Amino acid sequence: QPRGSREAAEVRPRGSRDLADVQTRSRHASRVSIPPRVCQAATLAPAGGVWARCVAMTSGREPDIVCGKPSRSLGKHMLSAYGLDPATTCMVGDRVDTDIEFGRAAGMHTLFVESGTTTAEAAAAAGPEQRPDFIAESIAVLEAALVGEAASD
Repeated sequence: QPRGSREAAEVRPRGSRDLADVQTRSRHASRVSIPPRVCQAATLAPAGGVWARCVAMTSGREPDIVCGKPSRSLGKHMLSAYGLDPATTCMVGDRVDTDIEFGRAAGMHTLFVESGTTTAEAAAAAGPEQRPDFIAESIAVLEAALVGEAASD
């Protein structure tokens, strides 16, 4: 969201304003996240993407900026900010529609771990933009890999 613009920060205008006022005042819009749902202990609840879509529909315009996984621009920014080479960087995650797609969009290697809402079978069957390079039962495989790499140095 652009700096110095009060209207850009107002996703929901203060006070009682009608839809026309929201549409005319909302020159800039942004959203933080795009996952459509969050699953916790057999409860399905809307996540940030659902609310962002509600704001977009209510205001009559799409966000100017998407700042969250799987945003390619966010991934490229993170790699640049930390001086990381995507060819030697691995995104680790437990969701193919956010974590793995994020890593692939930024050109990183991807490791899917079975600790979230997606199964290894679903990850292996995902489309090319969401299919991980590696699948592991647990993030514990990283410890073994790192210890093995340190021993070989």
